[in-house]
Amino acid sequence: MSLVARTVILLSLLCCLLMLQACGSGGEKQVGGDLNVSWLDPIGSGWNAPTLTSYDTARFSVDISGGQAPYALTWYFGGACETQFSNLNEPGQANVNVLFVPLAATTNFTAMLVVSDAAGNAANSTLQFTVIEPQVDCFVSINSLTYSDGLIRVSGSDADGGALTFTAQLDSGEVIITGPFNETATSAEFVVKPRDVLAGGNFTVTVSATCEPGFESASDSVSGSFDAFPLADDTLYAIATQTQAAVGEPVRIVVATGDTASSFQYLNSCILTWQVGGSYVGQSFDIGAPDDVPEQAVPIDGVWGDMGATSFLLNLFPIETMPIGNGLLGTGFYVTPLGGSDITANGLLFNFQVEFAEPGTYTIGILDNPESVVSRTYYQDSAAEEDHFWSDISNNHDYNTIVVE
Repeated sequence: MSLVARTVILLSLLCCLLMLQACGSGGEKQVGGDLNVSWLDPIGSGWNAPTLTSYDTARFSVDISGGQAPYALTWYFGGACETQFSNLNEPGQANVNVLFVPLAATTNFTAMLVVSDAAGNAANSTLQFTVIEPQVDCFVSINSLTYSDGLIRVSGSDADGGALTFTAQLDSGEVIITGPFNETATSAEFVVKPRDVLAGGNFTVTVSATCEPGFESASDSVSGSFDAFPLADDTLYAIATQTQAAVGEPVRIVVATGDTASSFQYLNSCILTWQVGGSYVGQSFDIGAPDDVPEQAVPIDGVWGDMGATSFLLNLFPIETMPIGNGLLGTGFYVTPLGGSDITANGLLFNFQVEFAEPGTYTIGILDNPESVVSRTYYQDSAAEEDHFWSDISNNHDYNTIVVE
């Protein structure tokens, strides 16, 4: 082949290759251009908004474009707050909310955002910002802290007139603390109730007052005690574990007996009463002592553990509340153990919850009409040949009344 012919062929092939490169080979295309990150001005979002203030919240925002979505973002703030992570599914604005650390003085920081896209591209951008020291001076003191009748009352003040928030922490004892309730800018209340009303015991609680932004605080401790609930011989009790409640708040009632006069094995019937407006909380019936186990017969404790019961014949029908006249409702309960031996019973029989639809004062009572098969409270021994009745079911004690607000 002549030199001229070879030259013509090579030129033709070169032209084809150039055309293929210009038109694309049918493979993967690059989507989008370079990653672009543009910071927006950060904005304080807390009590001192829009200023960026120590121990306060703020929002940082960026605009992201280019590259291939979605994007993964890592936000570094140079020690001003914790590192944040977020994702962005398409080009546009991304935001994170942060809480600045406490600072003793105004401080300059550098934020850096690292962005990576679905194609493996990465970019970063920095932002200079300043966080000022708190502008609120708090001089907090607790002026009064008392405990009485299951209620902790606290009052405090801030020299500059700032509003206070109150918290309570259990230091020792077997009690439950709820609240705060009835809060004002300078006072609050906490309810204290024993975990086991039969056991009693001592407790200590620390209450703290903090000025509203949360920079300064003061604390003090208060102690109290609950006497063990006395179970008199041959007496049946229905005991409210709290004497104050809000409308719709479940209140647990525990039923206990002092030493029975006759041998005990079966609680054949126990009818409890309260005023119209109260109702049994479904599925709250629990045999023995209160616990967090959803099964009503697990664990086997209280009187039933003492007698050595191994299981129970459980109620197959829902527990019902019925009108009984004089503005009262009655709810019937029974417990039938399997296994175990007759004992002189002393301790917890069962517990349940009741709630109230309206404010008012509600008294828990025990109904006994020995002449009626359906409205009497009684027990039997293992022979089940004779009905036994408690000599006192008046339920007259300090924990039989609940004030609902």
